[in-house]
Amino acid sequence: MVTLRLLAVALAAWLAAAAADDGQRHLQHLQQLQRERRNDLEARQAIVSTSCHDYQLFIARGSDEPYPGRAATLIRDVCGKLTKDGKVTCGYEDIVFNANVSTAPAPAYCVSTAEGSANGQQQMKTYAGRCKDSNLILVGYSQGGIVAQDVMGGGGGPLFECDQATNGPLKKTESPGSQIVAALTFGSFRHTPNQPFSFGPGANFPGVRPREGDQLKNLKVYEDRYRDWCNSNDPICAVGDKPIIVANHLNYFQVFGEEAATWLAETAVKNSKQKSGGGGDDGGASKPSSAVDKPTASSPGQSLPAETASSTGQPGSGTTPSAGAQKDGGGGQKDGGQDKPEEKSSAGRSMAEPVLVSALCVLVTFAVSL
Repeated sequence: MVTLRLLAVALAAWLAAAAADDGQRHLQHLQQLQRERRNDLEARQAIVSTSCHDYQLFIARGSDEPYPGRAATLIRDVCGKLTKDGKVTCGYEDIVFNANVSTAPAPAYCVSTAEGSANGQQQMKTYAGRCKDSNLILVGYSQGGIVAQDVMGGGGGPLFECDQATNGPLKKTESPGSQIVAALTFGSFRHTPNQPFSFGPGANFPGVRPREGDQLKNLKVYEDRYRDWCNSNDPICAVGDKPIIVANHLNYFQVFGEEAATWLAETAVKNSKQKSGGGGDDGGASKPSSAVDKPTASSPGQSLPAETASSTGQPGSGTTPSAGAQKDGGGGQKDGGQDKPEEKSSAGRSMAEPVLVSALCVLVTFAVSL
């Protein structure tokens, strides 16, 4: 009897140790995953900097794309062209907003674009207020095209079965509007045909909701540094151009990326305050920082993305996006491609622990009863 009791106690102790060891291994695995994810993030975003740059891009991504979306390659190409002589610095910042898809229940889409418009203006104001000599470049794709246009010329009004809240324009004569040296939108839902800034094979076709009135008038102020690019047969910006080719709304960066990058860089230099050096109070030198800013605050100096699309699902400012930014759609990578290993590991742990605990309870009960 005593032998059986000792055996049961020994088995219980062994199972407890095994459970503890399993927990320790799981913790080590999570720590390894965190290191890998941190290294992966650092590979894409080498330094989150609070420095000013000679040129700073602000990026408004398309619906449901992870930050910075399809624009990642364009960012690198533009900055590469601007900094090739080594005399100037270049960085980027993601405009923070949900980027909900148009199929989301109303008024989610309008809330999303209004959020992007307000945040975009505030982020640019904050950055420009600190970096008074920086030259700003604004880029928006698809839903981000609406946001970028709203940032410059003001926005609001009917969209997809909802009404977007209004916001005023950035005056070109005042910062940060006066610091915008180049701007480009791809596939905007609010493309307006036959304007000085209308560009591309679908330039003469209207978008689903073309601009008019003061919003159009305010955009024309930037016509010497703005291109609203529309592809042929794009059902979003070239309504009436038949046949409808959905792929033509998705391939802007592949088809027009190099031409757009060249135009942005050349236009930015032409309109820049300076041709080299001194991108702000600290002369444009990159300095690492661990600070994490709020979505509505500027978090400048994000280092350049390393791949075509960021898989971090986080804005370049280092802030955490709202839940809507994590969905898959419009070519985005579902869940940022990062969380699945951890979820699988957690699931494995949740299945193993009840088995160990149950066995332990049975043996302890048996031992006590002996």
